[in-house]
Amino acid sequence: MSSGSVAGWTLKSPIMNASGVMCTTHEQLMTVAKNDNIGAFVTKSCTLESKRGNPYPRYSTKADTS
Repeated sequence: MSSGSVAGWTLKSPIMNASGVMCTTHEQLMTVAKNDNIGAFVTKSCTLESKRGNPYPRYSTKADTS
């Protein structure tokens, strides 16, 4: 796998997870952190200024149609 760089930091891989629904628990973050194929992992995005955010519901579960 090729290396990459972000803001002057050299990463062993250009692959990172996205901050969001699937990386909110300690167990989920540890699964990502232990993966040898990623260069870095994102725990949560932040801003300097206050942000209102998206209205609820932000996501929903799809009904099982099987």
